[in-house]
Amino acid sequence: MQMRVIIAAVMLAAATPMLVQAQMTAPAATAPRPDIHGEFLEMRDVLKIEGEQFAKFEAAVKARNKVVDGFDASEKAKKMAELREARAAAKKANDEAKMKELDAQLEPLHKESWAIRVAQRATVFATLTPAQQQQWVAYILNQKVTKGTTKWGMDEAQLAKAKTLCDAEAAKVFKADLLQTDPYLVSLDEVVKNVRTTVRGTILTDEQRKVLDERDAARVAATKPATKPATQPK
Repeated sequence: MQMRVIIAAVMLAAATPMLVQAQMTAPAATAPRPDIHGEFLEMRDVLKIEGEQFAKFEAAVKARNKVVDGFDASEKAKKMAELREARAAAKKANDEAKMKELDAQLEPLHKESWAIRVAQRATVFATLTPAQQQQWVAYILNQKVTKGTTKWGMDEAQLAKAKTLCDAEAAKVFKADLLQTDPYLVSLDEVVKNVRTTVRGTILTDEQRKVLDERDAARVAATKPATKPATQPK
């Protein structure tokens, strides 16, 4: 009896590391995605959406998710994925004619997908007050302007100045229907470029600008095609 107990103990000790490893490597069950996720979660927190307004906001997000997810699970979405894969293969093969053919098939599907997303996103923004909408525009502008600025070496004071600049610029470009007509704020691209130029010229130090100028010059040199030596006329 004692011998059987000893043998059982030895077997358990030997198996324990494998059991632990199995538990560590076993795939976790996929949790359902929450309705408020990603940028909408960020929106809720940044804009302090609470109470009755949050109920309307949440309902709009749920409705948006249902429509967008429905399209993403449709045959059209599957077709888009197949066409993108085929286009990637054509690009790899440098088959310009095939790429053009696939682009023509993808274009209407992309337009439909984009139109659905734009319309549904606009309904979410409709639950926000004008002040919140302007605040969101300023927030996104600041995010875009300061993206990658860790490489610029900006300190907290400089980032605060950049934020003030973004807030002022957002107030200039904001219109009552901006987030309904352009919910992805594509129109901010040119504004972002201009504000980044202003930040670089007025907020960065001379030393920071010098470092960036050197990096830009190196980047241009790296992408510039090598000049072929001139051939002698025969």
